[in-house]
Amino acid sequence: MKNLKLEEALEGFENILNSLVNEFGEGHKRIATALHNLAIVHLRMDNFEDAAESIELAIKIRKELFGDEHYRVADLLVELGIILLEQHKFEESLDVFNEAFDIREKELAKTPENEKNSVKIQLAEILNNIGCVNFEYGK
Repeated sequence: MKNLKLEEALEGFENILNSLVNEFGEGHKRIATALHNLAIVHLRMDNFEDAAESIELAIKIRKELFGDEHYRVADLLVELGIILLEQHKFEESLDVFNEAFDIREKELAKTPENEKNSVKIQLAEILNNIGCVNFEYGK
């Protein structure tokens, strides 16, 4: 993927996904990671519908495994927000980014003081994404 051989990357990630499903079943945490990787390749190929489908499945798996308010869910929500922004689905993108922000904000409240900076960086990045959506949306 780093060499922009996206067709090869897509085929490779699809093979990895199929192997993992055969080995672990469809609800395993590794499946969510493989779907995330597949979504990124689709995003870079401008296959936005496929990217959204893959990331939404990954979100579903992570919510089932970790709960709705886990930081790993927030990470995938940010990716979905980016995909939706690329599709000019501004309201949906804002909703998803705001959900990710809320999860990270709750995480910040539970994070020890000496570890808060990394969560604050994540919050700042989400706010930046929200700003980009508002700019593109004309707000």
